[in-house]
Amino acid sequence: MPRSKIHRSPSPSQFRRRSVSISRRELLAGAGAGAAALLLEQSGLRAQATSSRTVVFAHTTVVNVDAVQDDVALAVEGDKIVAIGTTDTLCSRS
Repeated sequence: MPRSKIHRSPSPSQFRRRSVSISRRELLAGAGAGAAALLLEQSGLRAQATSSRTVVFAHTTVVNVDAVQDDVALAVEGDKIVAIGTTDTLCSRS
């Protein structure tokens, strides 16, 4: 009767490590970019200042979970969407 072989996964000590070859310049560039990202994140810089005025995007398409609305307007005040409706209705308000 032939014996069946049992397949075992290799233990962690049996894995060979691969060395990655990067230059000192690449290492320093990556470390500098990471440090800059951390510093910018902590200082709370924003790309644009928040505005209190209302911006209306007219004749656009709005896609949400429920539906796709074509040729509508979208009103944004600061960093929030305040209205979605027909272009004529929203443009007459502002």
